[in-house]
Amino acid sequence: MRVLISIVGLFFLLVFSGCSGCDDDCPGGCPEGSVCNAESGLCVNAGECPGGCPAGLACVDGACTTPPIQCQAPQEACDPRFETNDGFLCLSFDGVSASCYEQCQAGECAGGSLCFFVESSLDPACTSNDECGANQACQFGACRDTICQPSECEGPIAGLDTCRALYEGDPNFPNGAICANAGNDASYCFAAGPRTEGESCSALDQALISGNISNLCSPGLGCLGGICRALCDQNSSCASGDCLLAEESIAGPDTGFCGEQCEPFSQGECGEGQSCQPVAADLGLCVPSGNLPAFSRCEPGASQCEDGTFCVVLQEPNVAQGLAGEARCHPICDIRDAPAEADGSVSPTTQALRDSRCPNPPVDPAGIVLAHLATDLEEFDVYVGDSLAGQLEPRSQFNDGVFEIEPGRTTLALRPAGGPSTDVPLAEFVFDAESGGTYEIEILAAGSEPEVRAREFALGSVSVIHASTDLGPLDLVGVPSGEEPNDQNQTLFVEGLEPGVSVEASAFEGDVLVFEAGAERTRFSALIISELGLTAGDANYVSGTLDALDSAALEIVNLPIPAPLEPTGGDRFICSSLGNDVFGFCQQTCESSESYLNAETCQGEGMGCAPVFLDDTAEWKDICAPIGSKVEGSQCNPFGIAQCQRGLYCQEYGNAAPDFDPQLRGVCHSLCATDGTFGCEAGRECKLIDDELIAGECAVACESEMFGDASCPTGQNSCLPSASLVLETVGASEPSVRDEPTYCSASGLIAPGEMCSGADCVPQAECLYPRSAQTDFLFSLLSPYVGAQGLVPTCTLRCDPFSGTGCANGETCLFNYPYSADVGHCAPVVESALPGAPCTRPGEACGQDSICVADPAGNLCFRFCEYEGPDSNGVLSQSTCPAGMECAALVADLGVCRDPR
Repeated sequence: MRVLISIVGLFFLLVFSGCSGCDDDCPGGCPEGSVCNAESGLCVNAGECPGGCPAGLACVDGACTTPPIQCQAPQEACDPRFETNDGFLCLSFDGVSASCYEQCQAGECAGGSLCFFVESSLDPACTSNDECGANQACQFGACRDTICQPSECEGPIAGLDTCRALYEGDPNFPNGAICANAGNDASYCFAAGPRTEGESCSALDQALISGNISNLCSPGLGCLGGICRALCDQNSSCASGDCLLAEESIAGPDTGFCGEQCEPFSQGECGEGQSCQPVAADLGLCVPSGNLPAFSRCEPGASQCEDGTFCVVLQEPNVAQGLAGEARCHPICDIRDAPAEADGSVSPTTQALRDSRCPNPPVDPAGIVLAHLATDLEEFDVYVGDSLAGQLEPRSQFNDGVFEIEPGRTTLALRPAGGPSTDVPLAEFVFDAESGGTYEIEILAAGSEPEVRAREFALGSVSVIHASTDLGPLDLVGVPSGEEPNDQNQTLFVEGLEPGVSVEASAFEGDVLVFEAGAERTRFSALIISELGLTAGDANYVSGTLDALDSAALEIVNLPIPAPLEPTGGDRFICSSLGNDVFGFCQQTCESSESYLNAETCQGEGMGCAPVFLDDTAEWKDICAPIGSKVEGSQCNPFGIAQCQRGLYCQEYGNAAPDFDPQLRGVCHSLCATDGTFGCEAGRECKLIDDELIAGECAVACESEMFGDASCPTGQNSCLPSASLVLETVGASEPSVRDEPTYCSASGLIAPGEMCSGADCVPQAECLYPRSAQTDFLFSLLSPYVGAQGLVPTCTLRCDPFSGTGCANGETCLFNYPYSADVGHCAPVVESALPGAPCTRPGEACGQDSICVADPAGNLCFRFCEYEGPDSNGVLSQSTCPAGMECAALVADLGVCRDPR
């Protein structure tokens, strides 16, 4: 299949010879190339009518007639000169015959076909889809018509003869053609490669991206594990071995590989020098194996990795970017019973199950601290899942501290003591417990709704926790025993302690007095007077209620801080996706800041700890990855791996940098430890990459003025505001916002409006595509970073979202990535829809501060706002939302408008 369908012209003059019923008017008939004109009785050139035809009529066989409305259904024969029904085009691709093609509807087609565009030299120029007509798309700078191209072959095996007949002798198919499924139950012919059975290969999707078919398999073969292997189906036979078929396999629907069958993930079953390659959930194929141990460098398709491992391509070679290929033998992990969600995401529970399939030591348990502070309630039976774990007495911790549970999705229920397990729970908690995590649950009073909170406990410290159900913010002070508080004798522990919040304090001997925040501090006005002081190693809960009729009296409950869980030793691994539903690959994780400095941490030569973003779980992880040889200060490629030495990372610079090299647009700088174990060189600070990471980047701090700072290093003069959401572990149900330090980042010399690539725009601009139609939730939010085929990125001026200024009439300022309420771009408002209402242009603006977002339930208009966090009463602000709506947290300081809850 030629992905680009080229048409010299949309209208072709079809030549007809002969005319039925013209013999009486033209005695002797007409010569070839002529037809008989019924009105004149003379032979005329085909397609010509003497004197032409009046408006609205067409010349057919030498006579002026009313043209028919063509195309009732796809693939009907038609004449390109005549009108078609709405939604159809009459096209000829060979200049001889023409057929009816249905146009794509918003880029979509019925099953059995896919949406393609057709090009003509007459297509008008464009820069975005907004400038094109219905059923058109802006592609390669011009408005192109779109058509639903039916499947042209029958599948990888049955379609071989069809593709051969269609493209035999075509210079674009020098090695023949293969039939491959392209989605939506449609298959097309693609150019085959020269690789024969047993030779190394690359996947078809990689070849389509690179345009290089030299590593593709020849017709009749499929690429499995980097090696060309014979394909088969239920109607074909194999020269050697059996046809191993599965309804859904890596080879494609109802397509298999020839070979010896084995049980997936078995070891030793295939014999010496062989390993079992999973190809489907219940089907494996015996393939050659080698003796290279896990995490060794390998050559894809060379069968070098030992049994139980797989040669994973971590980086494809890219000559244009100056990147060498990088592949390693990784242990494989079984994910057959741990599928991703429908949207492709992987839940923590599913990820934990996948990780358990890697060669990990025993999984660290999770811990629960369950504190019973409710004096108006009796003891409970505690159930974990369906099992009774024990009883919880008032004013105590269950199991006298942390009790261990299996990590993963956990259900914890409290039932009346001594009652049957079928009793309706008095309280029930369902949450994802991470390995090694500790979770606190406080039972405060009857009718209260406690939450599960993740918390780190420090032995020997003193914690003060606001655990009252009806008190507002509190002040806590200490005074010598029996004394009245005054400016000289009181020790302030905390002011304005919010409900549910925990703070660290110092040990104290004397009286502890609790006041409403801001109240006069006398013993008479104190809500609580505790004579027990604060003891090192205790958690001190301000508990009870103000209600005089309530038996839950106000008091400070002192419970010991539990000992933290002791982690088990040994190397740990996570299971990462390979894009199939059968198996993934195991990557070693780095568990401490010291692991970044220790050359012995990571298994495999040339491996070291690095912060890596994992696409399948959409999170950062400290993992072992290939490291390079470049020393600090050397130029490097920030988009490649294995660039800088251990403890360094490649920081990007723009084209304003001295000695700028488009292939080496970065410089090796130091990593740093977020816990301070190792830091940065003079003039740089430790920049947080992600809250969960051990390592940060050493960067230069800046002061943002018009999105830049002239004092930054040349080539890094952008300076962009940023913020983070702080997910409160105790108390507040809504997160707060934390402004982050600002750091210098890559910038260049390209002016606004000019074509660009990468971070080469001046600090006041960013290289973005015009907003465009998308079909994915995330891509519709970030369409300027995704673009669409044919769109050209330009340096686009930055603006301040939600300020109401900086954009032209008919435009709105939408946020940039990384998500920020302070940095955005101007985009045309292409339709008008209310927040939460349906919209038709996903990826584009549907109103002020609004984006039409692709959603499985239907495209919806989301209105965004600057999130400010809850007020002292836990109420969210309206921010820039319409009247009657509140601004709820989304990401960073960005919010989304919703009805109050």
